[in-house]
Amino acid sequence: MEDCENCKALKEAKNILYEDAICVAVMPEDGATLGHIKVFPKQHVHTLENIPDDISNHLFFVASNVAMGVFEAIGAHGTNIIVNNGVEDGREHLTIHVIPRKTGDGLDFTWKPKPADSNELDEVKERINQHTQFITSQEAQKIQQRDTEPLTKEDEEIDPEEDLLLKTLDRIP
Repeated sequence: MEDCENCKALKEAKNILYEDAICVAVMPEDGATLGHIKVFPKQHVHTLENIPDDISNHLFFVASNVAMGVFEAIGAHGTNIIVNNGVEDGREHLTIHVIPRKTGDGLDFTWKPKPADSNELDEVKERINQHTQFITSQEAQKIQQRDTEPLTKEDEEIDPEEDLLLKTLDRIP
């Protein structure tokens, strides 16, 4: 798409941190803060619903690893992971934003809550449940299958260099 910011960034190959056959991670020049990273599929798509689960999983895997890199490289205290999903305000390319956060950084991602009455909540909950019941059965099958597979000794041993829990503890200010 010629008007798409992400497609232009991909074409220009500018500020690319990571790239593979499926996706790219770039640092936008006009990011929310220094270290802001956008992860998006190379294929021009509008929503997560338009891509297969394996590609969606890969995008979030890359975003998670980019977030770890942000923690380690710039000493972020946290990150906001924001997904632009769908066409809104001219944004039309599915994008996962990894935004580094530090105490007192001045970024404000809060919004004013819009209270709903309990009848409204119940009605919307029921409508959404009707369209998402398949999630529970699919996930339950995966969990049941995973829990019945025996752990091997290799599964139990974690290299201290790759232990996410230890890396997380190292980041605590």
